[in-house]
Amino acid sequence: MLPTQLTAESFSAYPAQARELATKHIEKLQACPELRALLLKELIVYDFKFPMERRDLTRQTSLPRQPLVRPVHSVLAPFAQLRLSQELEKTNWVGNPAVFTEQLTAHVVDHA
Repeated sequence: MLPTQLTAESFSAYPAQARELATKHIEKLQACPELRALLLKELIVYDFKFPMERRDLTRQTSLPRQPLVRPVHSVLAPFAQLRLSQELEKTNWVGNPAVFTEQLTAHVVDHA
């Protein structure tokens, strides 16, 4: 699935509060390719986190998309240029972001 194809239905298997938060911030998830899988990995277990962890995650998803602080943008720039294998592109990164993150890490290490 391409990020632009994300819909509220994409998160139907998520627990209730995680689904609500993902749906609320769907535009940010569509526009944040560098961090999307890592954020979803945390978001999918949102309902089971401690209140302080939920607060932190809610704060992270509520950060404005623009403008990015220059140093943050510089750090993330190499990720924007990363080319994924066909296998990774077909991975269900929304339904299982933890597996995707592990596969992505292996891919980056192999191509470093």
